[in-house]
Amino acid sequence: MLNILDILIDPKEEAKIRFRRTQEWQRRARIFNPKQRLIGVDLDSLNQQVHDRNKKEISEKLENEHFEKEMIQNDLLAVMLEKRRKKDFRNYNEEINRYRIYNQYPQTRREFDLNDPDRLKKDKPPRMSDDDPNLSVSGIQKLDGEDLHFKEKLRQQRFEFRKNIEEQIEENKFKKNYEDNMERLFYEQFRDLNLKAMELRKCELETRRQMKKNEAEFNKRLAEDIILHQRHEKLQEEQEKLQEIFNTFYSDMLTENPGVARSSFGPHRVIPDRWKGFSKEQLNLIYDTQKRQMIDDLRKKEMEEQEMAEWDKLILHQNRCAILKERELSRQKKRTDQNLCLMNQELAREQTLRKEYLNKTVYTNPLTEDYFSQFNTTTR
Repeated sequence: MLNILDILIDPKEEAKIRFRRTQEWQRRARIFNPKQRLIGVDLDSLNQQVHDRNKKEISEKLENEHFEKEMIQNDLLAVMLEKRRKKDFRNYNEEINRYRIYNQYPQTRREFDLNDPDRLKKDKPPRMSDDDPNLSVSGIQKLDGEDLHFKEKLRQQRFEFRKNIEEQIEENKFKKNYEDNMERLFYEQFRDLNLKAMELRKCELETRRQMKKNEAEFNKRLAEDIILHQRHEKLQEEQEKLQEIFNTFYSDMLTENPGVARSSFGPHRVIPDRWKGFSKEQLNLIYDTQKRQMIDDLRKKEMEEQEMAEWDKLILHQNRCAILKERELSRQKKRTDQNLCLMNQELAREQTLRKEYLNKTVYTNPLTEDYFSQFNTTTR
């Protein structure tokens, strides 16, 4: 008779059983260890994290040192460029002052007679004769009707005024061309310096080349915008001065022209210190306008009263409808509350019956120690 214990076990099957038992012991050691299960300490992961962090700090330190060196070089280059710019600007101002000293001395200016220290010595009496050419219109030394050469003097004044304007235009053109040439030379030098600086730093600043290029283009556009703005303001100031001269020359301040009182803000507005009063036609127009406004106000007031009466009727009707609707909603709510109360009573009665059934019929077997001893015996 063959004994069952003498049967040899398959080595592969035995190895599988032994492997599963080993895995179960290891798993039980991990799971039933409260410290490792709750805290979850993984020393290998922590060491790897420390190594990665140290490596990252070293790389960041090297990168910061590289950026610091690069920033120092940029600062030195910026200081050099700033010194060069200040020097060019100082030379530019010296050229302007030199030009003013040698080409714009006080004796050549048109307004030199106002600042001449010998003006009183060269001055003449206010009025020497009726044909004195030094008599001005604002001096009121000679009024209309007294001057026999008024047209000739007026023509001469216009000629001198036109000549002065042409001289101003020529001077402004010369000054503008000179400033444009100086600015062009300055920006050409500045551009050459930037190009040389970019060539010197090309090997070290390859990663930031595009950013520096965009910054240079932005600065160039900003400088051009500032120059255009300054030119526009200068041109506008010259135009305002020229317009003021024309307005003063052709003004009607000393005349009795009623058009002087008209304001530039609209035909219905006047200048108070020049106004001579309303005309008869204007007064009649004002009275007629006032009458039409009174009639329109009365008509508007009647329409508003009718509209308010209609609104009162509409509001009264809406209030009545709202009261009826509120009463209907109150009745519906009362019926809903009654139905809900009945439903809650029915649910309470059913829950009471179910609780009595569970306590008296279902939960009748008490728990023993065998029930609690079967937990935490295996990891599965």
